[in-house]
Amino acid sequence: MWKFSFSLVLGFFLGFLALGVLAQNQPKPPKIKKQKTQKIKIPFYFDGIRVGTDVSKLIFMGLNGDKTRYDLNTDLSLSNRVHFNMRLGYSNMRSVIQRSSDSVAYNAQYINKGTYASLGLEYNFLRRVMNENGVFGGLHIGHARFQHDLAHAIRNSFWSGPNDVNIKKFADKGMSCTWLEVTAALKGKLWRSFYGGYHIRLQYLMDWQDGTKVRSNDLPGFGSTQNRTNLIMTYQLWYRLPMGKKF
Repeated sequence: MWKFSFSLVLGFFLGFLALGVLAQNQPKPPKIKKQKTQKIKIPFYFDGIRVGTDVSKLIFMGLNGDKTRYDLNTDLSLSNRVHFNMRLGYSNMRSVIQRSSDSVAYNAQYINKGTYASLGLEYNFLRRVMNENGVFGGLHIGHARFQHDLAHAIRNSFWSGPNDVNIKKFADKGMSCTWLEVTAALKGKLWRSFYGGYHIRLQYLMDWQDGTKVRSNDLPGFGSTQNRTNLIMTYQLWYRLPMGKKF
């Protein structure tokens, strides 16, 4: 019995030894080199200049005749990767308040007008998959200069005659404001050289030099003064000028 066990263990040992020798003599498989993925390089070139306007302002101006706002903007494209933006505008807003009772009549008119400009940079996050369209994110800074006038008339027939009117006028000039914009935009080609796009602008009022006689309720290019932060959405329409050169 002991001899049989010893022979069995010896047989297993010799078998493992033979397998080890055979494994060492077998050739090793060749190593497979990993191929490096090459990134597609986008050529850097001047893609052209687009000139356009804010269509949404024109629509609201048609619905409300007391607000006149014109907006001219240019869009300089580099490889449809980076867009440099410049926006110029004019604003003229008129508000009229009329209140009356049996003995008192109150009329007031407020006029706010001025000009504004903004400069910014936008980056196309889908530049590798879209040649002329894209989804953009950007940063802009804007500045405006404006003036306003307030005139109101009060007629009190209880204390004075029906034709006695108390008129007062106030005016402030040389006012200004500066704001910062974080933008998100969707731009695309519509037809031939015409482009359109939606803009979402998150504006933050950084500086505001208001008048000393009347508080402004509207800032050209920025909007209402009730909050220092505004969120607006606009629709732009551009025409691409026939120019552009690779370099």
